[in-house]
Amino acid sequence: MAAGVAGAAPPDAASVPDIALYYQADPPADQLKAFDIVVLDPAQTRLPDAAARPGPSQWFARLRTADLIQLVRDPSAVVHGRLATLKAQGYTGFLLDDGVALGQDDPQARERMRQVLRIFRRHDAGTPLILRNHVDLALADARRLRAVVVDGLHTRGIVRNGLVEQTSPVLQARALDDVRRLRAVENLPVVTVDYCKLHDLRCRRTRAQALVQEGLTPYVTDPDMSVIGVGALEVLPRKILVVQPVSKEPIDQSTGVRLYAMPLNQLGYALDYVDVDHLPARLTRDRYAGVVVALNDRPAHPRAWRDWLLDRVREGMPVAVMGTFGFDVGPLQARALDLQLSPGKPDPLARVRIVHRDPIMGFETMPAPDPRALSGFRVGSGGRALLTVGVGDRQYDMAGLTRWGGFALDNMTVVSIAGLPGDRWVLQPLEFFRQALRLPLMPVPVVTTENGVRLLFVHIDGDGFASKAEFPGNQFSAQVLRDRILKKYPIPHTVSVIQGEIGRDGMYPRLSGTLEQYAREIFALPNVELASHTFSHPFEWDKVEGSQAGRADIEQNQSEGSFYLKIPGYTFDLDKEISGSIDYINTRLAPPGKRVLVLQWSGDAMPSARALAKTAQAGVLNINGGDTTITEANKTWTAIAPIGVSKGPGDSHYQVYVGAMNENVYTDDWQGPYYGYRNVRQTFALTGSPIRFKPINLYYHFYSATKIASLKALEQSYDFALREPVYPIYTSEYIHRVLDWRHVAVGRKGGRWLIQSGEWLRELRWPRQQVPRLDGSRNIAGYWPGPDGTYVHMGASRAAFALADQDRGRYPQVAEAAGMIRSFQREGRNMRFRFGGYYRPFLVLKGADGCRVQVDGEHRSARQTIWLSGTAAKPVQEHQVEVSCD
Repeated sequence: MAAGVAGAAPPDAASVPDIALYYQADPPADQLKAFDIVVLDPAQTRLPDAAARPGPSQWFARLRTADLIQLVRDPSAVVHGRLATLKAQGYTGFLLDDGVALGQDDPQARERMRQVLRIFRRHDAGTPLILRNHVDLALADARRLRAVVVDGLHTRGIVRNGLVEQTSPVLQARALDDVRRLRAVENLPVVTVDYCKLHDLRCRRTRAQALVQEGLTPYVTDPDMSVIGVGALEVLPRKILVVQPVSKEPIDQSTGVRLYAMPLNQLGYALDYVDVDHLPARLTRDRYAGVVVALNDRPAHPRAWRDWLLDRVREGMPVAVMGTFGFDVGPLQARALDLQLSPGKPDPLARVRIVHRDPIMGFETMPAPDPRALSGFRVGSGGRALLTVGVGDRQYDMAGLTRWGGFALDNMTVVSIAGLPGDRWVLQPLEFFRQALRLPLMPVPVVTTENGVRLLFVHIDGDGFASKAEFPGNQFSAQVLRDRILKKYPIPHTVSVIQGEIGRDGMYPRLSGTLEQYAREIFALPNVELASHTFSHPFEWDKVEGSQAGRADIEQNQSEGSFYLKIPGYTFDLDKEISGSIDYINTRLAPPGKRVLVLQWSGDAMPSARALAKTAQAGVLNINGGDTTITEANKTWTAIAPIGVSKGPGDSHYQVYVGAMNENVYTDDWQGPYYGYRNVRQTFALTGSPIRFKPINLYYHFYSATKIASLKALEQSYDFALREPVYPIYTSEYIHRVLDWRHVAVGRKGGRWLIQSGEWLRELRWPRQQVPRLDGSRNIAGYWPGPDGTYVHMGASRAAFALADQDRGRYPQVAEAAGMIRSFQREGRNMRFRFGGYYRPFLVLKGADGCRVQVDGEHRSARQTIWLSGTAAKPVQEHQVEVSCD
């Protein structure tokens, strides 16, 4: 044993860092960032951009044998060359890996590693190091190391005859002794690495749990280290893959986006979409929680599709089939899917009766099975029928849960009903997806709420800026909206203009000087942030971009102004629509200190991936699209849109949808009644309780200020929205929360949850009535019992907590707050933080009776709502809050 370590206390579990090793291309940064240390192989991949790896995680580079040999040969050149380059890329430490197996006696490798450690001590003493194996060297140089990786304790990263090779019992016993010796070294964390087959998640979980019970810190991965391993920390996947056919229509209109995305978003999952005829060769459960099949017919290549789906089932990937399997279910397929074929074919004219209906079925309308579309099979013994129908003496299951997932065929998902707008859900989608995909109970990141208070944001499309009000005063709508709305309601607003409507090169060049001046006055208001509504307001984006209509067709039809505003001399130019309109506002209309932050899509709001990418390249965010129009007259969840839609890789191809549709929809395409927008209040109510699906989003056009009825409806909607406690934010800030939502990492470690978010999103929903334990929590400011679970308030981007059935009331907390909490600290029964909001910010404290509460040094009562000052101008006015209970 090394001198000076005898009798030293081993590090406790809390002090041992969670270390992930990922040695292949395309590291999943969203999940890896939950670990304290992430080791990548720079020979295989690039370090993700800094924006993709926020938080306190340290990213180490793996140095392999060739690197180490070169380091020994020319220390100075490597330290100041290769290693300096890796540090400049963002790596903060190195894992030394010469490939020596555990227990291998290799004197030459041992001596080379000893020299490597000596070189780092002399030339780069401040860089943290992790040593793989070489237990004797680790003991001798313990204080120089950040951690030790003992690789291959029970299993080795070698696959023979389809099985992961086991470490011999003798070597296991010897290695365990070495681990115990290492653990006796003060502050030297030891991580033991073991292996399971690629798709065997159950093995990884079982082996990791067994190692934890042995008192070890595990990391169990696959032999190629190409998945996120399971250790004391398991990071849960928050993505679902939707398989659907590619259509000539925009993806926004696809079944996967229009119907299935919203409930899956509500459960906490982001969606990726793939074409059924262009499927990924590999899919693993560390990245995806499941697959949703959205097919209504056979794909072009049914055999290839069938084989792909059955491979996923064999690998243990949960699958939910919605509509049809896309191939004939014969005896072989039925056996693989645990289905029992029903012989013969039913009479298509026979009467169909419902034999069994699970409570999941009959959600918004009762199932009406079609005798021409019966399944031909029953759920096997390992599953549960959700809807069984009978025809004569035969029975068929039209929906069911199985050992591999679940299915709902044909008209058992949604149906259209004569005389009613839109579709209606036959099954309860939240419960069906939760059970079919075996989704675990987890804290769900939310974009509807912050600190227990519902978010509110306002954005205005530029249409009608140049229109005249149809009541006395002879004012432009811009003037009316400025005076009657923007100045009256001192909350954040995001306001856009159409360059082709108000600019000199637009539709009204003689009015341009006047209109631009009104735009400058509006943009100068302290509660307004700037947005563009494009140059020519394209009506159908897929057509103007030429994806569905040729250029000649566009030019021919544009004579009638059918694709975009009819602007003299203008031919559609995507760059002018996006970056050109942004530059126009920034250079001609924006006041000092303000720039365009958002592009608000026009027309059908279905831009292509190319248009989204150009918007990101212009340095602005994007919003619009998504038809959330649920009202009492159209009371269906199919009228609630998802959070947004991914049209390509990364945030640069993600379109953020609105929280509720604009007045054009509520007024029958502006045909009347013009007071129709007051019905948006029903949308706000139905998307707020009993399930909070959406924030409150006031979204309308300038032309709402042209008529008395529409203007009054607008004022009524504002008054309704501000009647209840809300936290108004800018639209750009909502979009930032949505983008954070896509990347939040959720992990579980023992009985605790670990969350790594970004700068903006700070709210979680636990879908039960349990509450977070504030004692022992990290960066949890408080909680609020919401309409659909317990809302947990994070005081920082990284938080950890356990749950309890009830609150003991011993620790102070923020129950509700209409504002943002930053710089949160909790020490014992004391807490302090910075707090601010744009409109009537308030704090409600709980568990603080008898405590000393100060805001900006002034005493406040903990038993009353604490109202603070705030204005809608950026940056937000912040207050220092201190609560002392010890």
